[in-house]
Amino acid sequence: MKSIIPALLLLCLTTSSFSQRVQSSCTAPDSIVSLYADDAAKLALAHLYEKNTSYSDSTDIPQSLQDTFLRSLIAVYNSGLKATDTILGRARFVAPDGYGIYETIFIHNESYSSCNRLSIDYVDTTVHWENNLIHGVNPTGNMMIDSMVTTYGIRFDSVDQYNHYWFHTSKFYNMTFIVERWNEITSGYPNASYLMAIGPRFTISAHINDSSVSLLYKYGWGDCPSGCISWHAWSYTVFNDCSVQYDSSFGVTLPVSAVSTELTKAKQLVISPNPGSQQITMRLELLTKIEIIDVTGNILQAIQSNSDQEEIDVSVLPKGIYFIRATDKKGNISAAKFIKE
Repeated sequence: MKSIIPALLLLCLTTSSFSQRVQSSCTAPDSIVSLYADDAAKLALAHLYEKNTSYSDSTDIPQSLQDTFLRSLIAVYNSGLKATDTILGRARFVAPDGYGIYETIFIHNESYSSCNRLSIDYVDTTVHWENNLIHGVNPTGNMMIDSMVTTYGIRFDSVDQYNHYWFHTSKFYNMTFIVERWNEITSGYPNASYLMAIGPRFTISAHINDSSVSLLYKYGWGDCPSGCISWHAWSYTVFNDCSVQYDSSFGVTLPVSAVSTELTKAKQLVISPNPGSQQITMRLELLTKIEIIDVTGNILQAIQSNSDQEEIDVSVLPKGIYFIRATDKKGNISAAKFIKE
């Protein structure tokens, strides 16, 4: 029996190594930078906690540390390196749960709370200052809350279907301490909390070395609210000159959906404007179905179509990153990332 177990593990786990190093760039247009700014802040905050620095007890996240991780993430994005277990280029694969098409460069960090968003619950609109708060009136009438609003640039963003009022801050902060301070002032009514992914399917971790930054992109599937049964990961090293080395991939073999063979034939889904805030237009030949999916895999909207072009109102969506999946009349699936401003 003992000899069987290692054999089973070898069947389930794959490791590939390539160690190709290419010159890349650490700069990108603002639209690309905005994709990774939150990830960089989360990596910087995780680094501070790991090192147990004085900043871990502060609301501030050093900008220089955020910039280090942001440059590294952008360098990987720009590198064009392909993992050796690629299905459709640059480690792209079809999610086994059918949620969409992903690439390592499209994996974002769900493992920590947002560094610039907080939710305010149990708002009593009959209370003057609370009503002012959700309507963007400043000063609200609560001096201590007004001080926080001014200090951290807290602004109303949206209200969701569960009546959570979402706010954003002017820059990235350690939201733990902002939330704690808020609840000390209000005694929990209204209560502040920060966005935390439960059972994240996508994570990025990083380590700063003497002359490089190591990045590990991970994708998980199978009962992720309980921790994900299976994982696959891709490892990159970004050097100080912005060159990038793809090191390896490892973990459970990525399941390949039958649809993956059709994806190579599918036409490209075009979204404009992207980023967008109100109306967006989607174009795809022989379009029949459009789905808007959030980063946790929830389908927020499904739209039937009988045209090559559809306009969709996205004004009600909270700001953030979404995937749009489109199906044509032949059953081909195309997917693209959309940024809601």
